Order: sequence, then structure tokens, then C-alpha cells
Amino acid sequence: MRNITGNNALGNDFFDRKREIARYWDKLETDNLLLLAPRRVGKTSIMKTMASDASRHGFAAVYVDVSDSESELRFVQKVWSSLLSDCHDVAARDQLSGWLKNSWAADLVKTFKKAGGYGFSIEIDAGQASWQQVGEEVSGLLGRVDARCLIFIDELPVFVLKLLGDGSKAGVDRVHQFLYWIRTIRQKFPIRWMLAGSVGLDTVAARINVADAINDLHIEKLDGFSHEIADEFLQALAASYGITLGSDVRNRVLERVGSDRPIPYYLQLMFDQLRQLGREPVTGDVETAVENLLRPAHKNYFDYWRQRLFEELGRPDAEAAILLLNRCCYEPGGELRGTLSLSLAGAIAETDQRENKLRFLLDVLQNDGYLIESERERWSFYSPLLRAFWMKRIAPPPASGKPAGER
Repeated sequence: MRNITGNNALGNDFFDRKREIARYWDKLETDNLLLLAPRRVGKTSIMKTMASDASRHGFAAVYVDVSDSESELRFVQKVWSSLLSDCHDVAARDQLSGWLKNSWAADLVKTFKKAGGYGFSIEIDAGQASWQQVGEEVSGLLGRVDARCLIFIDELPVFVLKLLGDGSKAGVDRVHQFLYWIRTIRQKFPIRWMLAGSVGLDTVAARINVADAINDLHIEKLDGFSHEIADEFLQALAASYGITLGSDVRNRVLERVGSDRPIPYYLQLMFDQLRQLGREPVTGDVETAVENLLRPAHKNYFDYWRQRLFEELGRPDAEAAILLLNRCCYEPGGELRGTLSLSLAGAIAETDQRENKLRFLLDVLQNDGYLIESERERWSFYSPLLRAFWMKRIAPPPASGKPAGER
């Protein structure tokens, strides 16, 4: 098993997740799924692994990343092209391509050619039909395929946010239309869907008051590894590289990354730092690894957590969320909810309105893997490593008067 810190971990590099994947397959027998997961927890690797193994579960599946789609028509085209070229069920792919060439939609295709050694690549002429008509036609064809079809859509919220743009009425209307359209497609045709993204689709839908557009989806939450699985993961990585990683070192790594539900990506980053030592790591090396990861050269490992808030929430909610995180990062045992409420008083004076906003923001920050609530009603960072980054690179020093995020 290789230590992957950039690309998706697939094949022999993919570790465990047996329970989660078994649960997802079970739910897909009856429902479409919305997978909610913090960034870097492994959702894309899981979806790609499931797509490659779908035939054993009776599905013809395809994985589609729509993050680079710029319009509704490009979204439909991306899904269509992926089905024709990347579907793991060859018979289903051949059926679909044959029916397409004989359907009315064939007249919309400007380019219909072989893509690599198999499948087809297409380009749709946007001037001849609406994206809704094109999308409904391919969905209807999928409904005729002998095998059950399953479409994994990754980064759907990123695409939806592109439609939303600056949050103007026109952008909101586009998102309304698209989300309700794809909901109709899910209900009209016998196709299974599993949707995911590094931004919460539920939060985006709630932001523009269209939560009912996704209320037909069964929500699944993907967390980090359990403590036991994370320890096994570190041992497996060490064995693969011929490194001795003692239990004291592994426990310290888990403590610094977050021993409750450690995010796999941060375990891999820590292991990468320890591997570079060229000798058997000792406990003190873990602190050195953390210090190295928090250097400006590695800022991109963590800074997306701040950027994501603006993408997902927009202003001013993102600024309020950052204010809450700033308060939490300086309290190792977590910050009291009442104190967090008072921190928003300057922006929201009315008590009920402030409490509603605080409840919404804490739900988002908890669901997205920033904060966790303890039994003592205190809110603290889910990951000690992220907390260390936040305190060093984002939060202003206490009582400094600097704006949030200015460092």
C-alpha cells in the first residue's frame, strides 16, 4: 500500500471502509443517497471504488465529477459522455450508445466519435434543444438498459454554486430550476443516484430555501476512521515502507490528528513527514512533523477549510462562522455555546434571530467536520491539527482587534 497524499487512494492503496460501503450498498437497493463528508475524508475514493465494484451488486455504474461543468447543458453532456465512455458495464454501455444513435437526440449531437479504445465522446449543440429535454431523453434511455443503472455524481454542490453565482435572483432561479429538475428525474426514471461533494449540498439548498428539492435523498454521513482502524492504517503504511512505527508514536500521531475520528488524509500527511526522517521515528518527531505541516509552504493543505465557508455560506454567514471558529480555537476544552452566542451579538442584536443563526451555523460547522459538541455543551475543533492551523494562520491573536482571517 502506497501513501497517497495527492490523488485518490484506489485499488491496493484503498484501506478498509468495509462497514460504510456495505451500508451504502444496502441503502442503494431502495433509495438514492446524499453523502455528506468533510473534505479529505475519502468520499471520492469510496465512490470510485464502489463504481468499479458495482456489477457484483447488480448495477451498471459510472462515476462522474461535475466540478468543471459551467452550465446545465454541460452538466447533462458530462454525465452523458461519461455513461457512454466510462460505464463499467460494457453491455449496458453498448445498449445505450446504440439507442442514442437511433433516438431523436442524435440530431443534437455535433460530435459522436470513438473515445479511446471504447465508448463514445459527444458534444451537444445547445441551439437545438433545451438542456432539460436532452437530460430527460438520456434518462429515458437509461431506464431501458437491461441492468440497473447507478450514477455517482461527485462535487455536485460545486456545480450548483456556479449556477448560483453572486446569489442574485437570476442565480437563485437557476439553482431552483436545476435542483427540482434533477429531483423529477430521480423520481421519474428507474435509475439510482449517489450524490456527494466537498461542500454540503444540504447547506446550499437550505441557504436558498429549496431544502425540499433534496428531501427524497437518504442522507449518509461519512466520518474519519475509528481509532482502531486508524491505528491499523498507520501500521499497514509502516509495514509497506519497511518502517517501524511504535505504539507510542502511533498514539501520538492519533492524538495530534484527532483520535476520535481521524481524517485519513491527515494521517497520510503525518506519515509522509515521519517517513522522510530516514530513521525510526520517536515520539518527539511527531511534534516536529506538526510544525512542518503548519509552515507557510504547506498552507494549501488546510486553507481550503476557510475558503470553503465562503463558497458554501456566502457573506455574511461565512464571516460569522469564522468568528465562531476563532473563538473556539483558543479554548482547548471548547467554548461554551452561550459565549459563542454573545460573540455574534455585535452583528445580530435580536436574541431569537441570533439564536436561530447560531443554531444554523453550528449545525453546518458540525456536519462539515469543523467542530464537535462535547457532553459539557462546549464546542471544540474536530481535528486538533486543523485547530493548530486555525490558531496559527487564520484567527487573530485574542483582543488584537484584527479582522477574522487577517494574518
